Amino acid sequence: MVRKCHVWEPGEYAHKIEGKANMPSVFVHFSPKDENPEMISGNWLIEDMDIENADQFYLYNFKDGLWQTGQPATNVQFKRIKATGILAAFTIQGDSDLKFNLNVENSSFSFREGTEYSGGDFEGAILPSLALFYASKFNQIKLRNVTLAKKGAAPIMNCNSGNSIVLEKVKFENGCSSVPYIIDNVKEVKK
Repeated sequence: MVRKCHVWEPGEYAHKIEGKANMPSVFVHFSPKDENPEMISGNWLIEDMDIENADQFYLYNFKDGLWQTGQPATNVQFKRIKATGILAAFTIQGDSDLKFNLNVENSSFSFREGTEYSGGDFEGAILPSLALFYASKFNQIKLRNVTLAKKGAAPIMNCNSGNSIVLEKVKFENGCSSVPYIIDNVKEVKK
């Protein structure tokens, strides 16, 4: 459990090797395959957090993320998160057995205005989407009372190859009338 934290960028000190003071991601799934992990990574609860200017909020790349391919993540829950000035809220590439479940409640995520974001990479893996919220290969994603804000005509949310998406009181703020999300190859969508 992680609770009642304030996380911001830039850091007070630069990374010793990279020489950067930015925060590439607030939360990253960590399960190195070469260490043969046996424990399931699940039942995470993160709540009551303020995040400022991080590049990514949550990153999970079971497909080809460095140190992320040992055991798949199962259940991750976020409550009362306020993340401002970020480049991506969620970037999720789950396992082929679709074990990943995400629940986000009473939270808001807003893009770093005035910034051009071209995706890029994280720990050597190319990130698959420019969307503020991206998910692929998941069991269920449930968003309740969540705001996702990123100006422009590009979709704010892009989800594919999953079992279920539940959107309850979700606000997409893009500043234009274009469709704010793409949901493709998901068995069940509840709005």
